[in-house]
Amino acid sequence: MDTVALDGGARASGRAAGKGDGRRQSGWIVMALLMVMRTPATAQIEPQPTGTVVSWGAQVLPYVAPGTKFTGIAAGYWHSLALKKDGTVVAWGDNFWSQSTMPAGSSGVAAIAVGGFHSLALKNDGTVAWGNNLFGQCTVPDGLLDVVAIAPGLRHSLALKKDGTVVAWGTNYLRQCSVPGGLNGVVAIAAGGWHSLALKSDGTVVAWGYNQYGQSTVPSGLRGVVAIAAGYGHNLALKSDGTVVAWGRNNDGQSTVPGGLNGVVAIAAGSGHDLALKSDGTVVAWGRNNDGQRTVPDGLNGVVAIAAGWRHSLALKDDGTVVAWGANDFGQRIVPDEGHDWAPM
Repeated sequence: MDTVALDGGARASGRAAGKGDGRRQSGWIVMALLMVMRTPATAQIEPQPTGTVVSWGAQVLPYVAPGTKFTGIAAGYWHSLALKKDGTVVAWGDNFWSQSTMPAGSSGVAAIAVGGFHSLALKNDGTVAWGNNLFGQCTVPDGLLDVVAIAPGLRHSLALKKDGTVVAWGTNYLRQCSVPGGLNGVVAIAAGGWHSLALKSDGTVVAWGYNQYGQSTVPSGLRGVVAIAAGYGHNLALKSDGTVVAWGRNNDGQSTVPGGLNGVVAIAAGSGHDLALKSDGTVVAWGRNNDGQRTVPDGLNGVVAIAAGWRHSLALKDDGTVVAWGANDFGQRIVPDEGHDWAPM
């Protein structure tokens, strides 16, 4: 989904948080998976432009946005974001926590990411956050600079700095914000429901936070990783040979990678489903399918980026258009047409 920044991503994520998170809080919250893709696989660990962060927030036929030209996509619990070539962001879907209401002056954006009910944008001059802030997940630490990647979780957020260190904020109830001491050399980050991941320059993965499903127990001997994605209670790792490794919760088959899957260049983890982008521009999905979120539209090709939400999926094509499928109860699947004004639903 320019350079690929995969987190997530998303994503992008976790069982909808407790009573304080608003309406219908049962179910998974996706970690935002930012995908702004220039080159496959290795592009996902290429640093984004140095900057700061901003934060905000909390029928299954495919939909193709007519005439819309985007360069990046991200999917959350009930809302979605798309990055435009001019550095502005378009949001649609649920807006209960203002997660789909862009902050004033939201331009110059280089990367986007979606958590449960909040969103992050990486600007050339800093990070911006908006949406649900009950747990401080949108309160970007003062003085946070030199950020190259962002990853929002259910109730927490992560930022990767250009020196290879990680900064976390938001709830730390299950130690998802307790970055391991001495962690450095990080090239990519991902935030799950209640856990966090970091990919190091040596191709190894570090995990911390909640571990009920083994999501924070990295498989022994896992090496050669070039990209990571975190779901609610499971994780994906893309290896340099184009294969995918999954671990953690598997109640919907989300950690059961299809046999023979190879040639993968990007990954996205949702609540109970996963997506893999292959080098030929096609998409493979597995896991939960109660709303058609893993039923990839027939004939879908030319894809350069993917994002998995709670019950919906997005694909960015090489012509700049976005295809969406899965649940649409909050309009999260109806991509706005760039040529029309859009009002939050």
